[in-house]
Amino acid sequence: MTDETKDYLDSIEPILGRVPYAITLSDLTLPDQPLIYMNRQFFEMTGCDANYLGRNCRFLQSDFDNEDSRAEIRRALSAGERTQVVLQNRRMTGEAFYNMLYIQSLGPVGPVSNLAMGAQFELAETEALTVLRDAKATKMWGIRTRSVLDHGLRIRLEQRRTVMESTIRVLKSWDVMHRIKTGTLLKG
Repeated sequence: MTDETKDYLDSIEPILGRVPYAITLSDLTLPDQPLIYMNRQFFEMTGCDANYLGRNCRFLQSDFDNEDSRAEIRRALSAGERTQVVLQNRRMTGEAFYNMLYIQSLGPVGPVSNLAMGAQFELAETEALTVLRDAKATKMWGIRTRSVLDHGLRIRLEQRRTVMESTIRVLKSWDVMHRIKTGTLLKG
């Protein structure tokens, strides 16, 4: 990571550090799209530390088969779209947990020409299995099966999606203000 990127990430820490959920940033221009930022909530959820920066987030998947979810992540990032998937992960302690990942390519942010933001939310096993069942029904029949997800779970997932979208808007707004302040808005 360049000094310019590190300085930029340090400058946005006060913003992303306040988000109440686990947030990561990945540099999509580098081989294997490594993590370049993790907030405190991500450290707490996973048990990892800053030594994992520079690695792809797959290290959390351990021995679990998440191939369908990984394929969806690759598809969405290459298309520049937002997606959400459920992954089975392991904390650094070895404990398994389910992770609802919302991920979106942000394009250029600061000195990084193609950045992706991931927001991770731990799900209880019953919630994860319900979401996976709903996704499978949607894929098979092309319709969203409202009866599968209970109302409370739908609301919680919608709130989490809204938090991620709001975080992206704040980050992009801050980036524009930073570029105006540093005089780089018109240069890039």
